[in-house]
Amino acid sequence: MVRFILLSGLLIIIASCAPVQLPVEKGISRQLADWRSRHISEVEYDLDFRIPEAIDKPVTAHEVIRFCLQTRRNGLQLDFKSDSASVSRITCNGEAIPAVIKDEHILIEKKYLKTGRNVLELTFTAPDQSLNRNAEFLYTLFVPDRASTAFPCFDQPDLKAQFCLSLDVPVFWQAVANGAAKQIVPSGTRRQYRFARTEPLPTYLFAFSAGKFDTISRSRKGHRYTLYHRETDTLKVKSNVEEIFKLLFLSIDQIEAYTGSPLPFPKYDLVAVPSFQYNGMEHPGAVLYRASSLFLEGRPTSQ
Repeated sequence: MVRFILLSGLLIIIASCAPVQLPVEKGISRQLADWRSRHISEVEYDLDFRIPEAIDKPVTAHEVIRFCLQTRRNGLQLDFKSDSASVSRITCNGEAIPAVIKDEHILIEKKYLKTGRNVLELTFTAPDQSLNRNAEFLYTLFVPDRASTAFPCFDQPDLKAQFCLSLDVPVFWQAVANGAAKQIVPSGTRRQYRFARTEPLPTYLFAFSAGKFDTISRSRKGHRYTLYHRETDTLKVKSNVEEIFKLLFLSIDQIEAYTGSPLPFPKYDLVAVPSFQYNGMEHPGAVLYRASSLFLEGRPTSQ
């Protein structure tokens, strides 16, 4: 009996140490998501996008991903719905490695990884699929798992991360993101927005918009709220803007009273997007709305 118990215990130990076979397949399987949620933590993304004025020119990007890994035995699958040609360079912990992309995943061999803190650095061309580019503006929409159509990431909601974003845009464009703009640096025909690092967010709530936007701001209780819009009908703007901010402040007051907690994010900006797919999308710090739902005709009633 003692021999049986010892043998059983040894088999359990061996089984627990054996690499888990994670198939490489399109999408994010439950098996892959569960494994990553157990073995990956403390994720951070530093993202730098260069957005050209011409819509037919590609958006290029540089990214640094930091994360803790409990085991390197199984290698790593990083989500990116593109092809190997779009990635010009990858380094893992300072070592240049090949860009191997298969079935919507960048594959990192275990020999390049280490237990504990890892750093990936990538230079790539961002696909347009979820950047929603228009002639004079763009906006991101990454719900439910579309962040990986724009940049390499762990695109599952339980792997929340802090995002530090920079946007290089035409000098006459405005830009807005989850974090507040810490610095705006003009350089010739371009300017760079550097945004504050966010609180931990799932990838589908990371967001930014940039383009030829007008802005209207109001201050309340020590906070400044800004509405970004492209509405050219000045009468629509004049007849709706005060009601927009009134309803915003009423909503914040009601949510804070209901939860007993103050608004947890350092800012709350609104972006009115022409022809937005939905009535709204609740990205912290940069909530997107369909412009026609905000700027109504005439003097609308509450009905």
